[in-house]
Amino acid sequence: MWDKKTILSIAAFVVLLLIVLLVRTDPYDSKIEEPKNLLPTIEKDKIEKIEIVRETESVTLEKRNNGWVMTSLSDAKANESFVKTLLERMEKLEISHLISDNPDKHGSFEVDETGARLKLFAGGSELLSLIVGKNTADYSGSFVRLPDDNHVYATKGVIRSSIVRKPADWRDKTILSLNQDNIIKLTIDKLGKGENLVFAKETPATPPTEGQENAEAAPPAQPKWVVEGKPEMDIDINRLRPLLSGVSKLNWAEIVDEPGDPTEYHLDKPKARVSVLMADGSEFKLTLAEGKSDKDFWLIQEGQKPVYLIRKYQGDKFFKEIGYFDKNASGAE
Repeated sequence: MWDKKTILSIAAFVVLLLIVLLVRTDPYDSKIEEPKNLLPTIEKDKIEKIEIVRETESVTLEKRNNGWVMTSLSDAKANESFVKTLLERMEKLEISHLISDNPDKHGSFEVDETGARLKLFAGGSELLSLIVGKNTADYSGSFVRLPDDNHVYATKGVIRSSIVRKPADWRDKTILSLNQDNIIKLTIDKLGKGENLVFAKETPATPPTEGQENAEAAPPAQPKWVVEGKPEMDIDINRLRPLLSGVSKLNWAEIVDEPGDPTEYHLDKPKARVSVLMADGSEFKLTLAEGKSDKDFWLIQEGQKPVYLIRKYQGDKFFKEIGYFDKNASGAE
């Protein structure tokens, strides 16, 4: 039999254990009212500068004439979609709850030196400085910390993915961005093959309305694409359209801002030259050459300094045989 002292000791231990279990809070699940004034009011249209630093990589973005440039990369044009996404998420940013106030746990939340340091500027001064860590376990938010504060918070909504990008990914990758409907002529000179394809858009004249003054006007005639020199050819528009779309929205996979000798990019032996004529008279001229491998092409645009690398599927569109576009030729390549 236990003596009275032993029974009292066991009872005291049980009571203490129950107290610990009842008051214990999981640092990942603690629900504390959002601290007031932790985050400033962010209006995306008033943000004029963004700085992101992550370990050895950094990027600085600035608004210029209603557009964004990368001042950290010689004022290269920034990816407007990525900037817009970031600012929209920051404008809606809310704190969900406190996670931890223990500085020893910063590493586990990646809000230490491995975190992404984000700064937003408005009105010529710093508006917000925030360290963004990894996402919460349920991917409903991201861990954040103010630089001079040990408290780690979870956000409502994930913001990490819109911040943690490679510096090169923030750069706009557009070579051409044209309104496809305004293209009136596309010329493809496949050098070495002696084939020069000229696709032209013709708009038949609308016949005048005859009869009474109030007669319903005839609908405007629809444009028709033809191949110059082959008036009898019936173009399969479903096969021409991807070609027009591809040249109107042309992006690069890699870029050489300061190219060396043209022979390094096989531009001394081009494979094709492409010309795009727009309804307003503007013209865009491209030259394609063999790429670094059989998976890509080098490309330059007349009047532009960089040399671009595009993917094979993008360049292959310009090397289709004429029969491919003939509706009556069974799609022959």
